[in-house]
Amino acid sequence: MRRVLRMSIPDFPELLRTTHHLGTPLPDPRHQAIHDAWFGPLLKARAAAHRERDTARQIACFAASRLMAAYLEVIADLARHAHPAEGAAMRALEARIEEATEPVFTAIRRLEQAEREVMPMPMPTSTASATWHAWLASLRAVVAAVDETFTDVVRTVTDKARHD
Repeated sequence: MRRVLRMSIPDFPELLRTTHHLGTPLPDPRHQAIHDAWFGPLLKARAAAHRERDTARQIACFAASRLMAAYLEVIADLARHAHPAEGAAMRALEARIEEATEPVFTAIRRLEQAEREVMPMPMPTSTASATWHAWLASLRAVVAAVDETFTDVVRTVTDKARHD
């Protein structure tokens, strides 16, 4: 059954080509560091998924729980880097970044719902195709949210001085 499922689902698609900010050269080294951190979890998951040949393992590379934890850690790291010795300022910046990036977390929660439907593999081929495409649409929404919130992340982190 798994062999049929693998053949019925297309090869794992390239997800990051449609982004506007990924790979864009940034003149300010601070912005480049934020860029690398912000897109890091998606790049890591994508690289892992492209190494896998099993569909279930490819999906697992983008596990919603991993992405949620990774983005919360990125936000904490950005705030910690901006305010290394100031706990209150660091927590305040972290809260502002989380607020600015809520669309990412909303999209990840939707991905989690789609993940619950697609992960009981193997499944009948027609069901697999429909749930695969629903999961893929949810993952694309996460990618779009990460891309769309990048400028908000940069603005929030670099404007931190006026909030101190």
